Amino acid sequence: MGEQLVAVAVVSSPHGVLVGRRADGFPPWVFPGGKVEAGETPAAAAVRETAEETGLVAEAFAEIGRRRHPLTGRLMVYVACRPVDEIEPVAALDELGEVRWVPPAELCELMQDMFAPVRAHLGIG
Repeated sequence: MGEQLVAVAVVSSPHGVLVGRRADGFPPWVFPGGKVEAGETPAAAAVRETAEETGLVAEAFAEIGRRRHPLTGRLMVYVACRPVDEIEPVAALDELGEVRWVPPAELCELMQDMFAPVRAHLGIG
């Protein structure tokens, strides 16, 4: 068995980019995401984690990139997603204290160590 991957959903829409404030505060703001389960693709994991953490149904359309996270050391896979419906996201309070759409320009303030390919994907490179 290989290394445990963590899939991260970068969900963007006309409302902005979907982010959550972590209940444990580390790191304070995150994209929806979590461990890729056995037999699951990173894209499927990103869609599943988005639904579990925010209630939002999304679809994955591209892999943005991969990196070893500078703080956690985990291998991260960033997946570009878009919402399938217009349901307003809600936080799964055990993991996220708040979920909201944020304009891409404001993300740099919330996520100062954002992966450069994600910045480029969102047009804030």
